[in-house]
Amino acid sequence: MLTVFGSIIVDTIFSVPTLPRPGETVLADALFVGPGGKGANQAVAAAKIGAEVAMVGSVGSDAMAQISIQAFEGAGVGVSGVQAVAGPTGSAAVMVDAGGANAICVAPAANRQTVAMQMTDAVWDRTTTLLMQMEVPFGEIEAAIAEARRRGVRSILNLAPAAPLGLEALKALDILIVNEVELAMLASQLRLNGDSHEAIARAAASVLGITLVVTLGETGALCVSGDKVLTAPALAIDPVDTTGAGDAFCGVFAAALDVDLCLEDALARGCIAGSLACLKTGAQECLPTADALRKYL
Repeated sequence: MLTVFGSIIVDTIFSVPTLPRPGETVLADALFVGPGGKGANQAVAAAKIGAEVAMVGSVGSDAMAQISIQAFEGAGVGVSGVQAVAGPTGSAAVMVDAGGANAICVAPAANRQTVAMQMTDAVWDRTTTLLMQMEVPFGEIEAAIAEARRRGVRSILNLAPAAPLGLEALKALDILIVNEVELAMLASQLRLNGDSHEAIARAAASVLGITLVVTLGETGALCVSGDKVLTAPALAIDPVDTTGAGDAFCGVFAAALDVDLCLEDALARGCIAGSLACLKTGAQECLPTADALRKYL
């Protein structure tokens, strides 16, 4: 089973002609409110292609919590590890321009109370892959990574939003997923130089002793695992909204590995899912089904 330890957020998405500059007010052409959060998105992405998924995270005591819970239940994501805490559910304001580019502001709220101890023995006993992101307390992420290593559970961290994590925790991972911005931050943390994404990824993977995946937007993705470098292309599309693309990649990539597909197959599936996610608005509404994914395999 794939367990996702991460954030649960409700998105308010504004479709705007252009992203506002500092001090500028822009009128939106459309408004959408729906479930989001990197953890929730990745859990739903995996479930929508048929994976067995459990979510571990936190919602608030407000009405918005039901938006997320109902989305999990509709996608078939297990919610026994989701706790309700006093206060608001996490919220994000997302602006998407006519070209599909976005700007996002997140209020973590209930997510700040998510702890690794929510991963009970019953959850750990069923978990074969643990997928995490950086929208819950960093110390709890590090604790979850350490426990996954102790229990022999495959651990995958999406280093997003970009933030430094302790080297001990990074080295205890099996797989680290970054985009170009996160790769640059990681290179700075590790004091690495390189003249290409591949060169930096090779150096970082070697220092950490783990598999490193770099998502490259419309170019696709590359993966460094030991001496092996794999690449996969993105689909040629006209993006509508890129908001859920990275989460679609991570969820589908992790789900593929959880059913013992090889890295090359997982990378290809992740890139297809990330591309298809750009064709619709909404962080979870855009996530592709197994049937949609199969059309491009």
